[in-house]
Amino acid sequence: MSTVRDLAKFENALYTKSILPAPVDQEFNKQPAFSDGSDAPYGYGWYFRTIKGHTVMWHSVGIRRTASQA
Repeated sequence: MSTVRDLAKFENALYTKSILPAPVDQEFNKQPAFSDGSDAPYGYGWYFRTIKGHTVMWHSVGIRRTASQA
């Protein structure tokens, strides 16, 4: 079981780039592509969209009668 404090530590590790090797971090944070090279809207559990020239990524989970978004 995790606590809010555990999740905060994990998030901090992700944002400070101290938990994943650089090539893995780059792969997880880039826009996924279809085999023809066109952008895919979803990959590795994240949604991607370009808004006003900026790539935005988000993760969303829904369970019946509940919802969460990070």
